[in-house]
Amino acid sequence: MSFIGVIANDNDFKNIRKIFSKKNISKSVSLIDINQNNIENIRNITFETIIFCKELNFSNTQKYYLNKLCENISYLLINSDFNFYTPPFINSECNIITFGLNQKATVTISSISENGFVLSLQKNIISLNNTLYEVEEKSIKTCNTNNFRLYKILLEYIIQIIYSKK
Repeated sequence: MSFIGVIANDNDFKNIRKIFSKKNISKSVSLIDINQNNIENIRNITFETIIFCKELNFSNTQKYYLNKLCENISYLLINSDFNFYTPPFINSECNIITFGLNQKATVTISSISENGFVLSLQKNIISLNNTLYEVEEKSIKTCNTNNFRLYKILLEYIIQIIYSKK
């Protein structure tokens, strides 16, 4: 079983849990909410992926434990629309994937209209099963383009890439 750490508010954590269960990935992974209250208690867990969805208000001691958690991860997902703390000790094999509405993100959204948007993968990503996902653009039709929904779609797309069993 793989462990995925999530640094997010309660709503985002619940949505990420739904994404994993909807994609039928939840049987092979365990999601763990990383927060100020539990960071010291989970310091010995080996995470495969850590997802940053909110800014941190961690003390220096808590950041130390977070840095330790990030030393051996395979994927680091960062919402690049926020000013995030980036752990300084990420192993060289770690795949850092940024997502957001900013055009420099690995996975971004553009051309937002009432009828949909364009989702862009701007850098190749290799999944856990070593499948290469190349740069692409997808036109997505939807009637709901609020920011909350857009971030959910971005994360869903990235999770599908990383954990799909092609």
